[in-house]
Amino acid sequence: MKKFGYENLDVWNRYVDFAVKVIELVETIDTGRKHYRLLEQIEASSTSVSMNLAEFWILILIY
Repeated sequence: MKKFGYENLDVWNRYVDFAVKVIELVETIDTGRKHYRLLEQIEASSTSVSMNLAEFWILILIY
């Protein structure tokens, strides 16, 4: 599979690895439904940096 340019960035790969670790950690927490929304937000925020870098990279290519 062909890689996009941002996938070669060290910073992007580090944040993807970080997000995977956060999501794996969150999945081990057993709180029932009490803190479900908080855990969902933690997972989402852990992926935001790598997604923003990818989006910025694409914008650079367009303009």
